[in-house]
Amino acid sequence: MHVLHFSYPCLECRLLCLPRQYILWVPSVMQSHSTEQACLHLLNLNESVSLSVVLEYDGSNSTIFDQTVEEDDFYACVSHKSSEQMAFVTLLVKGDTLKIFERRSVALSSEETLTFVQTDKPIYKSGENGKSIFMFPSYC
Repeated sequence: MHVLHFSYPCLECRLLCLPRQYILWVPSVMQSHSTEQACLHLLNLNESVSLSVVLEYDGSNSTIFDQTVEEDDFYACVSHKSSEQMAFVTLLVKGDTLKIFERRSVALSSEETLTFVQTDKPIYKSGENGKSIFMFPSYC
């Protein structure tokens, strides 16, 4: 699980200055062709920002988040699908006085096919015919 956690200081410090912070949760290894979840938490924003989180793989992009946030704190989780072997997760948050850009790689493990053969007895003599059962599970 990748957790990107950074804080950015306020431009104007008053009596109490809370730093802007964000946390992006994404799995560091994703199962290909399965549904995964990404969560984003933005804290102490003092302006409206546009944000996007994109999963990039093999020349194509899959948008996870793409919206404008107007409140001071934001939290959301989104389910998404992945399909290739190696990908990057990119976070971009832009406001008038704030810009956050972060890009991390994630590994995608592919599903494997398994063939299981079960025979009616453990050892056959030369020339003997046997019966067998073939099983092809879709996931292992």
